[in-house]
Amino acid sequence: MRFFELKNFTDYNLLLFSQNIIDKCENLMSYYKNIFKNLPYSCILLEKKKDVFVIKEANTFYCKITHINGDELRGKMIEEVFPENPLSSGLKEIQESLEIAYTNQESHKIDVLRYDLYDGQNDIYKLKYWEIENIPFFDKPKNTRYIFKLCVE
Repeated sequence: MRFFELKNFTDYNLLLFSQNIIDKCENLMSYYKNIFKNLPYSCILLEKKKDVFVIKEANTFYCKITHINGDELRGKMIEEVFPENPLSSGLKEIQESLEIAYTNQESHKIDVLRYDLYDGQNDIYKLKYWEIENIPFFDKPKNTRYIFKLCVE
């Protein structure tokens, strides 16, 4: 009977300890997500799925300058939410830069890129020039997990 009581006590402590670690991890993730959301730069986090990059998350500033809600961006490719202007050719350069950062596992910069934003209400493209840096984020075995895309208008 004594062993059973001790086992329950140990299991209970292990459960409390595990829950404490989970809570701390969730708090830490919430902390970093909060920092990302409130950076004073326009940023998105992209993830490679089946050879294409999809938007995992967008920060507040990015949503503000593009006039698109983060929920509308999540899970979509850049060209889905930002159709390319037929008069410019920035999409190919963006995709190449993402691939270089992902494959080489080092930051890749585009000094000046014209990528116009489509204004659906007025059915026009707004002329935009960007400075872009794609920064790889790694998992534990040092595989590229995400690309942090920093965009300066």
